[in-house]
Amino acid sequence: MLVTPGYSAIANAVWDAVEPAVDTILEHVSFNPYLREVDGGTPYDVLDPTLDVSKAGVIIEKLANRGVPAIAGANSPNILHDVSHMGNFPVALSLLRVGYDGIEVENDRGILRKIFLNQQQILIDQKREIGDLGTADKLIQERRELLKLLIQRGADVNRQDEYGWRNLGQPLYWALLYSKDYECVRIMLDAGARISDAFVDEHSTSEGLLRAFFNKVTGWCNENLYPNNASVMRVRVEFESYEEPVKLLLERGARIDASSHDQESALIEICYRDWDWEDCTHELEFVAKHARLRNVSAEYVEGLMKWKNGNTRVRHLLEQLYEKLRNEEYWNDRCLD
Repeated sequence: MLVTPGYSAIANAVWDAVEPAVDTILEHVSFNPYLREVDGGTPYDVLDPTLDVSKAGVIIEKLANRGVPAIAGANSPNILHDVSHMGNFPVALSLLRVGYDGIEVENDRGILRKIFLNQQQILIDQKREIGDLGTADKLIQERRELLKLLIQRGADVNRQDEYGWRNLGQPLYWALLYSKDYECVRIMLDAGARISDAFVDEHSTSEGLLRAFFNKVTGWCNENLYPNNASVMRVRVEFESYEEPVKLLLERGARIDASSHDQESALIEICYRDWDWEDCTHELEFVAKHARLRNVSAEYVEGLMKWKNGNTRVRHLLEQLYEKLRNEEYWNDRCLD
């Protein structure tokens, strides 16, 4: 076992994941479970964040059983943040169960952002592609469980983090863009995640969540398709993987319009899509089917119909949406009479 100067014997044993050494030190009569390391951390914090739960979980349990306290409300990143960022969800769950919490750390990315921005989603997609649905589902379930527990233990569902230059994103945006998971989005909405300012930038004062999602720089197309020069069919298939969480957001009142037509909006971003892929109107087809007055005004759509007069398919879909909205207005007025 290598020895790191300045660190305790138990920290060195945990770092090297040598279980017999961990047992020997914990059983010694002089062992002090409240001892802090030179950096203020505990033995938990020197765990290798890539360590498999079969090893890390055993060591975590041994430390907890011996009375080693977890750091709650830490003011600097700790092992929970590290394993969450690495996508090592089983170990993160083990740490939460022994007393770690989801309290956010200043001057660091939010912990909920970390569980979506890691290699785990790539692994999930890879497992799906090769037909290993069992492993993919297991990883998805672990992320959902971790998300719920982090929120229960104090993680901020409306924490704003920088995203590029002068952009601010909240966990709801990362959950939508990276996980494509209806359940993750639902969990966050039910926990109080705000749609209204889930994404804020300097380009428009309109509601930013779906506007950013449909934007080709900040949204799903840039994240998944542009580097590959994807075909229209590939674009359609990829968007289908987002349809359920986007539909949920529309049901919860996410806006796709703006206060005026000189402001960018999600609907304008969608109408731009045919500039990038000819005859690529599946997003607009989806919106025409699922959007209601809680998402966009009939007057706003009417203005876009004049603006997009040159594209027959786009205009037809906007007319379809407009007629549906006017019909909803009519029945709303009838109900008030």
